[in-house]
Amino acid sequence: MSFSTTYANEYVLQDKQLRVQASNENTYLKELAVNTSNGSPDIAPEWTSLVTRSKGAEISRHLDVLGVNWNQDSLRSQGDKAGLVTSVMSQDGRLELRRQLNMVPGEPWFRFGLEFINHSSSPLVLEQKLGLQLGPGLGEYPVKGFGIADTLYSFVEPVSFSEGEGLQRFPFENELADKGYDVNSASWAGLQSRYFALLLIPEDASQSLGGVRIFSGSKSPDLPPRYLPKVTIELELGTLLPKSTIERKYIIYVGPKSKEALVNDDYDFSALLFPDLWQWMRSLSFTILWVLGIIHAVIPSWGLAIIVLAVCVRLLMYPLAQRALKSQQIFLRVQKAMQPELVAIKKNYKGGEQSERILQLYEQHNISPLAGLKPFLMVLIQIPIFVALFNVLGQVFELRAASFLWIDTLAEPDRLFSLGSTIPLLGSYFNLLPVLMAVSTLLMISMSSIPTSSDSENKNRKIWGQLLMAFAFFVLFYPFPAGMVLYWAMANILHLIQQWYVGLSANDREPCSS
Repeated sequence: MSFSTTYANEYVLQDKQLRVQASNENTYLKELAVNTSNGSPDIAPEWTSLVTRSKGAEISRHLDVLGVNWNQDSLRSQGDKAGLVTSVMSQDGRLELRRQLNMVPGEPWFRFGLEFINHSSSPLVLEQKLGLQLGPGLGEYPVKGFGIADTLYSFVEPVSFSEGEGLQRFPFENELADKGYDVNSASWAGLQSRYFALLLIPEDASQSLGGVRIFSGSKSPDLPPRYLPKVTIELELGTLLPKSTIERKYIIYVGPKSKEALVNDDYDFSALLFPDLWQWMRSLSFTILWVLGIIHAVIPSWGLAIIVLAVCVRLLMYPLAQRALKSQQIFLRVQKAMQPELVAIKKNYKGGEQSERILQLYEQHNISPLAGLKPFLMVLIQIPIFVALFNVLGQVFELRAASFLWIDTLAEPDRLFSLGSTIPLLGSYFNLLPVLMAVSTLLMISMSSIPTSSDSENKNRKIWGQLLMAFAFFVLFYPFPAGMVLYWAMANILHLIQQWYVGLSANDREPCSS
């Protein structure tokens, strides 16, 4: 960790994880930045600011103490390698606030202490709502070009956690800009974006923060209100006796939303990861992340790791898929042989009698009408993996800078090239992976389809139905993270290969009744 004075009355405290800047010109942190490189001494730091700026001026007031009219002329800062200390007096000279910030070398958090000192000879009744503020904003700005998914890839959101309520999230939309929230008691609280968090927790884990107030923040001419929420921790100091001091000590987490960083002996902020999922789905997401980490340790490419994961899942499901595909191939062959009889039944009978005779025909051929649906069970089984993988690739910090082939980051759409204009719902970029995924889906549907009447009208209806389903998958997946679309496209390709292989020997199989 290093400390340096960059210029008069301004101080910078920095190590390989964090950079903090304070000055004698304000009562809040002028800069709060996180190193987003891998921390290697051979790589220059890549600092990402968590201070929001509007038209070049910072508007975040992280760690500002509200509720007292401070005398800015009395503001003093000093620092050394141990940390930064700032002091300021109230306008009447009776109350002093000392703030001490101590970084922990190599960690994405620091210790933060407040001392309120009564210099007068009479009690100070601090009944007003003194608060410690985080925000407005968290250095996050709007992104464009992802169509309906813009807010998926960029947001700022207040959060709080208590043992009784669990994680509470407070999203602000434009139409709710003036709305606020009150949380009676929280174990910890703060702000989060897609990849970063600024969180405050008492240093004594047995204590709670007390009341938390959440607001949409100041209005800005160039930032939507939803990017400017702020969180105020109510200090609830009560009465301060003459010549006495009241202390408040906190841990401030300033770092990435990676599981490794969010959990240690002093805190556990892992509730921020995959919060919208049921617990078993969260466990599946953590398992997938763990498996991907193991694969990535062997193959240092997240794109190849995702492909290998798809192969592993297919191998795991191979026996079930093999049985289902063989049954389907036999079903298609029998269905083709039955086709003339089915056409005759549909021509000569109507209503319940038609249905009864069709069922009798299936019984005569010793096959179930539902046997052709078995391959779709494989798709249903993979849906939990798809949901978990979507959350992993869409939220986890480790994949933030994971590039592959032409893809800059697997955590966003692949963006092969810019379209030059915006298409409603789809955005401003041409994404190649959803096209490949839609084509593989169309092929899979075509190979799995059940033959119908030979007349051209029914054939056309079948073709249009398949195209419509493939198009629906294309639109659905278009704004999704490239890593997730890569996995799904690879899963489709593996399914097609297995389906083709099974089809080579289908003619040697006997009909099955299941």
